[in-house]
Amino acid sequence: MLLRMRKWILVHDDTATKIQRISPYLFLATLIGYLLFGAGSFWLFEKQYVTKNVRQFYLKLAVNRQQFAREITHKLFNDTKNLFVIMDLNQSNRVQAS
Repeated sequence: MLLRMRKWILVHDDTATKIQRISPYLFLATLIGYLLFGAGSFWLFEKQYVTKNVRQFYLKLAVNRQQFAREITHKLFNDTKNLFVIMDLNQSNRVQAS
């Protein structure tokens, strides 16, 4: 029995070299597309949760600033010893408000 060997040509040599030249760019384009898809889906699904947390953060920051301003003005105007200080209520209220 005589075995015949068949030669299968899947891709020509010219096409294979072209694919090898283009493959890093295809990989990079696929990676960028994957990252953009992930970022877009994260933004779509998590937007409300993130904006709520950011609002709470800034609200707490404003409250902490007001408390810190009250403590500082209290220490500046009331913790003075051996000094005669005339306290200006309008001035302290302006400092606490800022």
